[in-house]
Amino acid sequence: MSQVVLIAVGVDWDGRRQILAVEMANRESRSAWKDFLVGLKARGLRGVELVVSDDHAGLVAAIGEVIPEAAWQRCYLHFLRNALDRSTDD
Repeated sequence: MSQVVLIAVGVDWDGRRQILAVEMANRESRSAWKDFLVGLKARGLRGVELVVSDDHAGLVAAIGEVIPEAAWQRCYLHFLRNALDRSTDD
């Protein structure tokens, strides 16, 4: 059975990265991401100012529901990969 791994990485003001959570899910859906983010908040996640992710519609919707105070930005690397994939399709 295929599963996905949901991962959250935080960056503090000193630029240090820390893995905040890693969870398995049956699929990468809005509800899976929402449950994941709600779990992070229940564990004490606060003060989120910016979320950087790929442009998965379910993830973006879950961020808006659970962390509405945070700005969202599309990951530049994912953006470039998508653009390069499209340019090689021709």
